[in-house]
This record gives sequence, structure tokens and C-alpha cells, in this order.
Amino acid sequence: MRDGDNIANSLFRLPKEQQTNAAFNVGSQLQFQNSLSTGLDSNALGIQSGAGQTATEAQITQKNANLRFILGTKIGKWGEETFWKLWMRSYQFNLKPRSKKAFYISS
Repeated sequence: MRDGDNIANSLFRLPKEQQTNAAFNVGSQLQFQNSLSTGLDSNALGIQSGAGQTATEAQITQKNANLRFILGTKIGKWGEETFWKLWMRSYQFNLKPRSKKAFYISS
């Protein structure tokens, strides 16, 4: 659009259509495609797949759920460590070493 152009000439109506339910199922569709491409079922992902599991299947599911939890904890720990390292680096960079510093911590 250039100076002096009428905005009415630049706009056009969009057709009003109903949203399909597929638009709201994107997450489940991606998860389904992921399970197809990796070959991992719900037991391998550590998600209980309903009733009718044998004891061995329940043990495998629990083991995989524990692994997913540990992995999530490790990733969270890495993020926390990185955050505080970056915070300390910016603190040291932006404040003079001999300046007086006071900290108030409240919880």
C-alpha cells in the first residue's frame, strides 16, 4: 500500500467457513505420526494403555515412565544451571567488582 491509496481497495472479504475438528486435534495427530515413525507404542512411552495389562507389561510401562521422568528432570536441571550461569555472568559483567552490593531475599 502506498501513500494516498484507499484502504478499502486493499482489503477483501474472507469466506466464512466452519472450522473442522481436525484443527483442534493437531497435538494428537503429531503424537500419532511420531509413534508411527519411531515404532514406539504407549507402553514404550511409559503411558498405561488401559486395562488388561499383564504384570510384565505393567513393569515395562512403569520402567519407561520412570525413564521419561528422569529425563525430564535432567533437562530441567540443565536449564536451571544454564539460567544461573548466564545470570552470574551478566551480574559480573554489569556491576563493578568493588561496588557495594546488597541483596534482599524474600520468600
